[in-house]
Amino acid sequence: MKKTKILLGLATFTLITITTPLTENGNNIFGTPRIEAKKTSIAKRYEKAINEDIQSDDYGNMKFSWNKKDQSYEATLDPNSRMYQAMDSGEVSIWNAFVGDIKIESKTIKKYTPKYDAFQIINPDDTSKVLLQVYDGKVRYNVGDDLQ
Repeated sequence: MKKTKILLGLATFTLITITTPLTENGNNIFGTPRIEAKKTSIAKRYEKAINEDIQSDDYGNMKFSWNKKDQSYEATLDPNSRMYQAMDSGEVSIWNAFVGDIKIESKTIKKYTPKYDAFQIINPDDTSKVLLQVYDGKVRYNVGDDLQ
């Protein structure tokens, strides 16, 4: 079985080629290979791109995923990251760079599919609270403002 990924518009498809089982002495004697397509959602496609774009040793092990209920990309801040440790001592320069990265991602996504431009960063100490909310490329809430 051979898998090939192609991009068509905003959807990613995985093509799976399966050889025809009609053979004689191991040679294909009739037919052509079948092709099946599997659609990957826009949210998952963006999720992968966001996780590739927003990487830094300072940010630690933080992974974004689409929360269908909240209609936003969410990640829980890594409490072992340099960013978290710096914020814990009142230093927000790494956090501010991170906020800038999130704003850029949100603005970029808004240009193409506004439904997917919301981001929330979850507090690792209390997952019912957020540390950052960004919609339409604009910050709606930033805990860093409370630390300055």
